Amino acid sequence: MIQCPKCGVANADGTQFCGNCGNVLAVAQPQMQPKNKSNLKIILIVLGCIVGSCVLCGLIGGIKEAISPTPKTETTAQPTANASTTKEVAQTQPAAAPTVNPKDEISPIKWSELDRIYSVRSNSTDMQKEALWKDYKGKRVAWTGTVTEISKGMLGGLTLQIKMNPDTLTSDIILNLKKDQESKAINLTKDSKVSFVGTLSSYGGAILPMSLDDGEIK
Repeated sequence: MIQCPKCGVANADGTQFCGNCGNVLAVAQPQMQPKNKSNLKIILIVLGCIVGSCVLCGLIGGIKEAISPTPKTETTAQPTANASTTKEVAQTQPAAAPTVNPKDEISPIKWSELDRIYSVRSNSTDMQKEALWKDYKGKRVAWTGTVTEISKGMLGGLTLQIKMNPDTLTSDIILNLKKDQESKAINLTKDSKVSFVGTLSSYGGAILPMSLDDGEIK
């Protein structure tokens, strides 16, 4: 029986409304069935197996790592160069040789070699002289001769006329001096010996002497 909480009248089980006052009656809730204990045990056992397997794998891995030694990598310390060491190394290095401009290199060509080809007494034809001059032109030579004249050049600067052969009447070479050679040229006199350096420019001809440029007095 269900007693109405409002008017106190007893009503039959399962009645939703009081037959006296119409009040809503509390319906008895069905009792919850207890969970199946056997299923719960199975779940707990499975979970325990899984956890136990994980713990066992971890232990086995730790034991293996403890048993097998790990190889040690040896590192060799590199010496650090300080300022004094760098300075000592720099002092022991040989100084670099100064570079020489190919135009300033002195050729071993001798005057007698050219005189045999380009003198008035030579039997070489003009075609032969022209062809051979390609191997001589632009070479820088160092010779010694006799001063015959010092004069102003056509394009400015000083020109030194030099006799190389004793039997030459005037000069065998016209040396066009560099601008910074004027002070040295002033001290020269006729018939004085002079050592000079110049670049072969033109072999002249039957009348004209050989011409050298960029002349320097030594």
